[in-house]
Amino acid sequence: VPGTIKPHTERLGPIPRNPTEGNNGEY
Repeated sequence: VPGTIKPHTERLGPIPRNPTEGNNGEY
């Protein structure tokens, strides 16, 4: 879910700058 803070990145790619940005917003 976009904007949901997670303990780690479940999806591929680096950690986004903000929890609402980056790979589908998954932090």
